[in-house]
Amino acid sequence: MHTSSLAAVAAGLRDIGALLQDEAAQRYAVQLLQRITGPEHVLGGAFIRFPGDTRVDGSLLWLAVPFKLVAVDNPLFQNTLSRIRDELLVPDGGVRRYLGDTFYGGSEWILLAATYGWVAVASGDHATAGRMLDWIEAAPTPEGLLPEQVQNHVQSPYMLEFWWQRWGATAMPLLWSHATYCC
Repeated sequence: MHTSSLAAVAAGLRDIGALLQDEAAQRYAVQLLQRITGPEHVLGGAFIRFPGDTRVDGSLLWLAVPFKLVAVDNPLFQNTLSRIRDELLVPDGGVRRYLGDTFYGGSEWILLAATYGWVAVASGDHATAGRMLDWIEAAPTPEGLLPEQVQNHVQSPYMLEFWWQRWGATAMPLLWSHATYCC
């Protein structure tokens, strides 16, 4: 029960419930939000990856942007954002999913860098948003294709090699990378 997955369901139910005037969907969305903001998904004043895992996940950015389940200035979100900045933000601009990630070596994700920039804009931090944009714009192939991940700062070179041998290079082009870049 990943926190960001539950957030996606809650936001979807909230929005479709509003569109269809379905009160049951809207009530369930509220229940999910209460669960997400409760002790099962919060530790030390910040959201965690999932119950029983104390790590922060870059996808937790989605709780504020684009899902709008919590405000960018919400203390839980601000504490989560601080953890993401301290633990997952790579100095030259990329954002990892979580510490210890081994998928394609635990590299930086275009999707997460774009979302981090989106959160920065929502917070009035245009300099950080610009750095994320610059990093993303340095990532495409000569044909302009964006990958899922950029392997500039892998956490596990061994696992990067494992995934290359198993499936080849990281997915490219990747629609969600392009979509979040365009936002």
